[in-house]
Amino acid sequence: MDPLRGARGRCDRRRHGQLLDRGEARARGPEEPEQQIFRKEYLDKTHAFFERWGGIAIILGRFVPFVRTFAPFLAGVGSMQYRHFLAYNVIGGLAWVGLFAAAGHFFGGLAIVQNNLSWVLIGVIVITLIPFGWESSRRLRGKRA
Repeated sequence: MDPLRGARGRCDRRRHGQLLDRGEARARGPEEPEQQIFRKEYLDKTHAFFERWGGIAIILGRFVPFVRTFAPFLAGVGSMQYRHFLAYNVIGGLAWVGLFAAAGHFFGGLAIVQNNLSWVLIGVIVITLIPFGWESSRRLRGKRA
């Protein structure tokens, strides 16, 4: 697969999701006070987060499976400017495709990787779950104290 074509496809899907999510958030926004998910305070916190960390969240969100799913939605909810979202999205897409294409090229030919592919895949899954587990344990310890 052509890496540029792959990056473009990933960016297109995220771009459309971000545009749709922005409209969804406005439609369900603070006009409905009983709404639990889209409370005004949550929208304000999301907006503040994306003002400060939006670019990093969109770029690095590519590499964390759970974050990758929700980052475009939250960028739309947080009213991230579309041109900024698009720029960070393209950078993240190119970085993701480039990194994994290079990793496949360099590590795919190693005998140890070929002979232990299942262990390599399990290792990748465990590594991607470490931040989730770390944050969950931090929050649990904070609630007990």
